Amino acid sequence: MATEGSPSSRKLRKRKDKVVVVSYNILGVENASKHSDLYFQVPPGLLNWDRRKRLIRKELNHYNPSIICFQEVDRFNDLADILRKDGFIGVYKARTGEAYDGCAIFWKEELFTLSHQENIEFRNFGLRDNVAQLCVLKKVLYDSQFKHKCRSTPTKSLLVGNIHVLFNPNRGDVKLGQIRLFLEKAHSISQEWGSIPIVIAGDLNSMPQSAMYQFLASSELDILQHDRRKISRQVEYPSGYKGYRSQEEDVGSSS
Repeated sequence: MATEGSPSSRKLRKRKDKVVVVSYNILGVENASKHSDLYFQVPPGLLNWDRRKRLIRKELNHYNPSIICFQEVDRFNDLADILRKDGFIGVYKARTGEAYDGCAIFWKEELFTLSHQENIEFRNFGLRDNVAQLCVLKKVLYDSQFKHKCRSTPTKSLLVGNIHVLFNPNRGDVKLGQIRLFLEKAHSISQEWGSIPIVIAGDLNSMPQSAMYQFLASSELDILQHDRRKISRQVEYPSGYKGYRSQEEDVGSSS
């Protein structure tokens, strides 16, 4: 980690080609209201969307992102309006079926242009109603002296993938199927555009030590060695699980 003022931090600030990607599952408004048993200890005011969208913007500004990937988006127009104030534009893909939410990718308009976009509807492969996005973004040369984009051809491109994997902890086989299709499509698009770099973001509904991450890291997994119910290493908490603690409780527990 580079601390402020350190040589590595100064070096990062000097890199003009640095790209900051931020990814969040922002909790869909409809999901929060329909599954109130999961948030029964959370004060209702904290789930208010008008409040949350302002806090999301505030949180993002801490990172000064170039690209943002969201999951559980069911108020895309609200997000687009508020992020436009910070120079972002984006695209949205809704889940299939009866769900209300989907995925969204935003990027700084002064930094990138959208060259290509594809979506994956996993239901077309018998893998539930989840979706994924794949966008080829071209870096745009920017003339800081005259405050406008250069007319010359953008110099670099990258592929940004955004996915929200199935939640169900017992269906690791479906999760793996979604990830495999997602990665195969990302690789194919990257090759079509000249082996451009790939950035993968999303909510994988899996633990870092899981077989899912092993597959992501190595592109190999002997599925016969794993129980599909344990592939993600998720833990299902009962509906009465006390997962929320107020700041006051956190302070008290640390003393």
